[in-house]
Amino acid sequence: MLMGEGDPDVALRVLRKYNGNMDKAADALLAGETGEEQMWVTQQPATVQPQDTSVVPHGTAAPRGTPQASVIDLTGDNDDEFSRALQMSLTTAPNEQEPKFGPSDRAPDPNWQMVPSNVAIGQQVPTVSQEEQNLNDAIKASLDDFAGDEADDYPPQNAVREDGRPLVLRSDTPALAYAAQALHALFFVPQVRSAIANLRLPETNPAFPRHSSDRAIWNLVEMFSHMDLAKLAVICDTELLPSLDAIPCKEPGDEMVEASANFLRKVGAMVESYLNTEKPEESHPDCRLFTFIYGEVEFSPNRPRRVTTQQNPGDIVLVNIGGPDNPHNDIISSLVAHLSRYEESKSIHEVIIEPSEFVAFRLKRSPTTQAGVKVAPEPFVYSKTIYLDQFLLHNVELVVKNRMKERDIMREIKSYQEKRDKLTRLDNRDVLKDLQSSIYYYEHLADSRDDPTRKDELDKTAEKLKSILTIASRKVEEIDQHIELLTREYSEIFNSPELQKYRYDLRAVLMHTGLPGRKQMYSYVQDGKGTWWKTQDYTVTEASLINNLARVHEEVVLTDSTALHLNAGPYLLLYSRHTEQQEINAPLPWPEVFVNSVNENNQTLLQQWETLAGSNPPNYALSFDSQNINSPNVMDLSVD
Repeated sequence: MLMGEGDPDVALRVLRKYNGNMDKAADALLAGETGEEQMWVTQQPATVQPQDTSVVPHGTAAPRGTPQASVIDLTGDNDDEFSRALQMSLTTAPNEQEPKFGPSDRAPDPNWQMVPSNVAIGQQVPTVSQEEQNLNDAIKASLDDFAGDEADDYPPQNAVREDGRPLVLRSDTPALAYAAQALHALFFVPQVRSAIANLRLPETNPAFPRHSSDRAIWNLVEMFSHMDLAKLAVICDTELLPSLDAIPCKEPGDEMVEASANFLRKVGAMVESYLNTEKPEESHPDCRLFTFIYGEVEFSPNRPRRVTTQQNPGDIVLVNIGGPDNPHNDIISSLVAHLSRYEESKSIHEVIIEPSEFVAFRLKRSPTTQAGVKVAPEPFVYSKTIYLDQFLLHNVELVVKNRMKERDIMREIKSYQEKRDKLTRLDNRDVLKDLQSSIYYYEHLADSRDDPTRKDELDKTAEKLKSILTIASRKVEEIDQHIELLTREYSEIFNSPELQKYRYDLRAVLMHTGLPGRKQMYSYVQDGKGTWWKTQDYTVTEASLINNLARVHEEVVLTDSTALHLNAGPYLLLYSRHTEQQEINAPLPWPEVFVNSVNENNQTLLQQWETLAGSNPPNYALSFDSQNINSPNVMDLSVD
């Protein structure tokens, strides 16, 4: 103790006198105090002073519960309770009941509960960090903005399309925006556009409403003729998409992608079925515009191949991207990995038996992981031109042979790489660099100490190391040459004329940012002159200026990584058989009834536009009114 052999009872009395203040009690003991005159303090309860509860922070508090006399409340804001606790802790009266220290049993005061600064009182506290809460708030604010971007007020400027811009097809129903985008992209497939232009209009009951599925062919041909010939920049559809049985969908992600694929599948089946009913009975085979016949081929040693044809034709091809078991990040490698399976005694290949003129690839994304950890996805690679010869039945023997050759070459490349590593790597270090450093040391840094014998040893060691480095470098160079030759041979295996007859060119790319709202969808389409255009809602935008025209560089189309952070981006790739530019740009034989209607509407639009030149541009209400079932739909070009 501080006082050596002092009386503990005296020290305890003095400590009680000064309410537990150790410094004051020590000074008093040194001054000779014994604390006897203050023993009454322990016999008296602490006096509780009344508190002014007229002012309570953070609003009016609920009445507090009254603590039990034997319970000391150390969780409240009452200084007297704390003093009482201190006094009672120093009391040694043998008959007094020991106080209990613990949580208060008073009613909770909501004004003093601890919550994050951005959570209202009474609101359930989220089990997220402050950073996550801020991110959630930001996303919610963004979604609130997206909810307001569905206004149908079309900006009046650029109501007349110029410079070869595509006409924009827009649904008046936000939930059908995905279908409008898909149909708009389909127009830019030359084979589809030509087939629809050549359709014979069916007989239709005048009693059928325009949004009826019985009017679907009429509506489709009419819309495509306007998209080809009309001067309008935008058409807002109210009847075509419902007549095509488009299902409303506003949810981003897989649901929207699936809805788009199903819609294209439905339109393709309708058009192809109508084309097959139009052709003469003696003609054969059936039209393969949208669908292809496919099957499965099994190869086994010393046995003939076995082909199984699928009963239902194929249409839209699923391509899986990402996932733990899919390292492939380009369209051809992904197809090869998905369509071929190699087992110990056989190989099985899905093949195209009868190809189609048009083919769509639906891209399905899964989170990319490495060793169980989610990593940032890489842009998916698709090219302007692909060849599907390696997936055709009549090439299957050659393709299997080439695949085996690929595997042999890759095995040989791997063997050379292992030899190179043995020569150049040791304990994760570059052996050649270490040799160079050692040679430099013996030639320039090692001290001979003016000893001729030592200098001779250093020179011999340097020469030996140089010889070793020269031999190793020569062997590494030979290995690199072998690897280069094998890699070149590998890349040329499928680059042969017999496997480049079925060329398909990219016509459109459908994109999504991963967020809700029709303005989060956009597409890239290529016109007959080879120019790429980006269409987003009402707007045909530019990625770069070429000759003052809003045109998109092809590189942007093939590498757009805008939505990678949300695991979104391109979700439908539309390809079709290669067609010469002259054939693509040839005039199409649209039904005369629609051509006359479009020409009349164009004249009216241009006249009104010229009349109003110099004033505020008009906002045109773009709608269709049917006068009778056999006449064209007349556009209402009245000025709002």
